[in-house]
Amino acid sequence: EKENENLSAVNRKLEESQMSNAKKIEALEKSIDDSNAEKIRLENDNTKIKQGNQNLLIRLQKFKVETNSIEGEKSNYEAEISDLKNELKSSKREGKALMQQINELKAENTNLGQKCSGLESEIKWKANENDVVCG
Repeated sequence: EKENENLSAVNRKLEESQMSNAKKIEALEKSIDDSNAEKIRLENDNTKIKQGNQNLLIRLQKFKVETNSIEGEKSNYEAEISDLKNELKSSKREGKALMQQINELKAENTNLGQKCSGLESEIKWKANENDVVCG
């Protein structure tokens, strides 16, 4: 009878231990399920981040292409501005040369005007002289 009691006590302890172990296993399984769910969530987040990074890289490439295009246009405009500045300098030189010619022509015109005036006076004097002689 004592042996039965001992066996019953051992049985109870085994049952309690099995129940405790079952609870521990259940808790571990839940923890594993939670960890797996967290892992899946993190993998999904990681995939979204990778896609976002890919999109950013594509946008960066487009931006680089646009920047290169703008730099090319800028270079063309700078060359055009340089050409226009050179044309302006050339036009200024031509303008100065034309002003010099105008001044020379004015001086020549003044000289011709003085000669004409002198010739007119001479013609009048000769006409008067002819009037006196022919008169």
